[in-house]
Amino acid sequence: LNGALLCITVSIFLFTVIINVYPTNISLMMSQEVLGTAAVASVLVAAYKFSSFMSGILFSFILKLFGRWSMAVGIGVSAAGLLMLAMSSNIVIIFIGTVLCGFALGWVLALGILEGSEVSGKMGDTAAISLVTAGMNLGSFFSPLVMTPLFQKLLGTESRNSFILGSLLMFGLTAAVIVIYASKKQKKTAEA
Repeated sequence: LNGALLCITVSIFLFTVIINVYPTNISLMMSQEVLGTAAVASVLVAAYKFSSFMSGILFSFILKLFGRWSMAVGIGVSAAGLLMLAMSSNIVIIFIGTVLCGFALGWVLALGILEGSEVSGKMGDTAAISLVTAGMNLGSFFSPLVMTPLFQKLLGTESRNSFILGSLLMFGLTAAVIVIYASKKQKKTAEA
């Protein structure tokens, strides 16, 4: 267990805790604000899952496009998607925010596994992938148990507030990842 692997695992854990605000709250927001029926909410969740699948198909293209900043950009995309959900009452904009969140989900989780295996060295690939996957699953488990009560205490029971705080937390995580990656670049430059 090295520092880089631990950092990736914690980042993935925090990402999944925050991004799971979407499936936990979208149906509630739709019903509270009378934005659509249960059928509309189920279409949104299906779009969320499908866009996650599509990001896996386009993963190598994403890596080529954004290079070493892929993780920060992916987390930023999810932050933008959550912000769109928080600010819009238009079903089209909610759908776009949903697709952005789902696309970023597949992108960031796949990248977390890839980066975890890269920093582990040849002897620890399996352990690294297991650790990052455990971080993902723990984040998914803790999200409704931690985030929903936290949001309700801080913001009340209106589900839109969950998306507002989720987007703010995700933008904070984006900034943290940018700082970590920038410091890694400076360290490599200083060593060279």
